[in-house]
Amino acid sequence: MSSTSDEETGPPSPPTSPQKPVSPPTSPNKNFASPPTSPINNNFSSPPTSPKDLASPPTSPARCSSCSSSSSQASPPNCPPPAKKRTFNVSRTTLLRKLDGDIYFSDASTCDSQHAEEEDATKQVPQSQNKINLQEIDCEPDSSDGHSSDGCSSGGELFECELSSEAEADTDSADELSAQSSVASDDDEDLLYDGANLTPDEAILKVLQVYIAERWTKTSLNSNVKLIKSLLPSPNLFPSSGRKLLSRLDDLSAYQIIKEHFYCSKCQTVKVNATDSCENCLNCEDCRDKDDFVKKSCDCQNTGVFLEFSIEEQLKFMFENRGLASAIDEYHSHRTVKDAHLCDITDGSEYARVRSSLTSPYDLVLLTSSDGVELSSSSKQEMWPILSVPCEVLPNRRFSYILVSGVYVDNKKPLMNVFFKPFVRNLVSIHERGGISWVHPKSKSLTTSKVVSPALCLDAPAKAIILNMKNHNHRFGCNICEQKAVRVEAAPADEVVQGKRKRRKKNMPKQKVTLRRFVFTEDDVPLRTGERMALLSDLAEARNKSRRGVIGHPIVASLPFFDTGKCLTAEYLHTVLLGVVKYFLNLMCNVRGPWYIGNNIKNIDLFVKAIKVPDFTKRLPRGLKDLKFFKGSELRAFLLFYSLPALKSYLPDEYFQHWMLLVISIYNLLKDCISDKDLNSTEIMLRCFVRDVNTLYHPRYYTYNVHNLLHLCTLVKRWGPLWATSAFEFENYNGFITSHVHGTKHLGKELLNNIRIIQSTKVLEVSLLNKFMKRAGNNQNVDTCNNKKLSVDVLSHQENAIVAAE
Repeated sequence: MSSTSDEETGPPSPPTSPQKPVSPPTSPNKNFASPPTSPINNNFSSPPTSPKDLASPPTSPARCSSCSSSSSQASPPNCPPPAKKRTFNVSRTTLLRKLDGDIYFSDASTCDSQHAEEEDATKQVPQSQNKINLQEIDCEPDSSDGHSSDGCSSGGELFECELSSEAEADTDSADELSAQSSVASDDDEDLLYDGANLTPDEAILKVLQVYIAERWTKTSLNSNVKLIKSLLPSPNLFPSSGRKLLSRLDDLSAYQIIKEHFYCSKCQTVKVNATDSCENCLNCEDCRDKDDFVKKSCDCQNTGVFLEFSIEEQLKFMFENRGLASAIDEYHSHRTVKDAHLCDITDGSEYARVRSSLTSPYDLVLLTSSDGVELSSSSKQEMWPILSVPCEVLPNRRFSYILVSGVYVDNKKPLMNVFFKPFVRNLVSIHERGGISWVHPKSKSLTTSKVVSPALCLDAPAKAIILNMKNHNHRFGCNICEQKAVRVEAAPADEVVQGKRKRRKKNMPKQKVTLRRFVFTEDDVPLRTGERMALLSDLAEARNKSRRGVIGHPIVASLPFFDTGKCLTAEYLHTVLLGVVKYFLNLMCNVRGPWYIGNNIKNIDLFVKAIKVPDFTKRLPRGLKDLKFFKGSELRAFLLFYSLPALKSYLPDEYFQHWMLLVISIYNLLKDCISDKDLNSTEIMLRCFVRDVNTLYHPRYYTYNVHNLLHLCTLVKRWGPLWATSAFEFENYNGFITSHVHGTKHLGKELLNNIRIIQSTKVLEVSLLNKFMKRAGNNQNVDTCNNKKLSVDVLSHQENAIVAAE
């Protein structure tokens, strides 16, 4: 956010009389300052000068030279008496303008009763919390334009409308007075202090952006707000404490209906109240009487809590206040149908199946994710949020409309059938009622939108526990097909160059270590389907034993249009980058074999570090010496951009050609638009890559992630390109909100407050930008703007990292 320079001034006021021209005021005055520049972007030209700034100040009878120099001197007998000023107190209600541009800061309603209050205007106004007393003042006619204003921190505004003389007051009509106040109301705003070039909202936005970027605690925010308050000229409209500053955001975020769900931390049985006894923990010595061994109460602090947030209220707020309807309209207007091309998640076959049952253009299909995030390196506590994004928004803006449906914080992983139950219940309730109702911000018509969530973006452990299946290292651990894993011999100890292995005790026989691996087979393996998964769930629950890796019915199977066999997307961050790319690079650098390049790591690192990367690469290249510290974006850059030229001179030709199959395949699946030809060729190359692992490396390297390369093209056909269903954005959002957790108790509520602050800052920023654009004569709102650069620029600092891939 930028502000006008101190050197910028508006045009001088015209002279009030022929005898003496009026010069511009020497002290800063908001009526002569240039209109404020954009609070977000400096790329806009200055708006046209306000009509109020060009208006002449109230005229007054000519004064003689003996008394015009100072208003404090007594007037000579032959000098006409000074003009009598009469002050009118005009209060203005500040309304938060909605993002659709239909409501602005309005003053017209406050000027209707001015003429009726003319006789009582000179009386002193009682002082209250929301108004400031204005006394009769006598200003020099050559040092003011006839208007001065004062304000209050609670949002009300007071204006002084002056009449130059008694004769002029008799001739002024109510219409002229109303018109004069209307001009002041439309273009005049409370500034932070007298002579400032910032409004209070702009100053609050600056502080909030620093608060979020620098990860301040609430205590630091309160101290800095008080410091800023003390350094500003007095009086000013800046909040006096951090609590009051954050209270200004209460109306800018969705009204959250928070519901707490209590459970036993040992067995995760749901409780009605926090003090209820857990009937399942009969062996808990802390929860029973030691004499009669009868359970009485849970006094062992075994009660946990997770939070549920209303999806309906969040979506309603986004539709009515954050321009979600305009974003959906923009998405449909930009969409071009290309035959046999996959350009987004909305081109997938599964999305088309779900969308065929939805009729309204404002019906939403959500992509949902949940993953555990460590809150501290010195604690075992993990946070598991339930995050969802609408698919019907442009990819560069999709994650600015993220929904948080629940938050779980504990030392153990949640039971997903317990944690996801409120999320499923809310979506089922919305579906049974026919959708959520909201008022369209432009047409003002009542609109109904259905909401479904048929797609999941998860890593391997989360897939297993959410779908109620065995872990990925089980015999039937694959979530896409029913291939059975087999036992293969582990790598001998002498092959490992780096790393430690447990030493065997002396005189102990050497034991043969085997691993369970998904060895490649030419036979067709049946893919999982929803009907098959439901049948296996019935058999598993009836026999109390898993069947083909299925333990029982998952709670998410109750969601509308949800297919447990086809709900998973191609989450390539964990599967490909962290699961395959990092795994094979580690083999090349640390394990003895024909593929070993560990002796040439220094030369490879020098080559990689000398590369001048383009600006779309978020991180500078690092050498393979730091491979264990590589992030997902670094692995992606190394795979696509650095690996082929860096490894060509050191990797044997057959291994280099094998690696090239993976590079070209992932590159094809990350294209903006994928044709059927690219998809078919990529499927063949990935199949060859997985097949040749057996001959070039060893069957023990057929891990779960390597096996899942065979399913990438199938998942892309169902849910679109790899980038459309990536977990990069979800991981960034998780890391961002957890970085603002500073407490040790009530972490779920603290996370909710952080999310509210982030959302409110976004709304405030876009609101100020739309206001500036309106002043500049551009009626196009940010949410409906087709300029891609502007759409990205208006995102607040903390959400810029979420919109980008990383």
